[in-house]
Amino acid sequence: MEFDLCLKYLIIYFVIEKYTLELVLYRNIKSNHHGACLVIKKSKFEFV
Repeated sequence: MEFDLCLKYLIIYFVIEKYTLELVLYRNIKSNHHGACLVIKKSKFEFV
């Protein structure tokens, strides 16, 4: 469930604010909401 939520947010942020991927990553790190999700986000960002 947490993974789905994370991916959902990732897609939303990626679509709406494509130019703020780093900002989203930094924000996620600061809030530390989903630690495991951070790795996926990082991979996704690097992949894309």
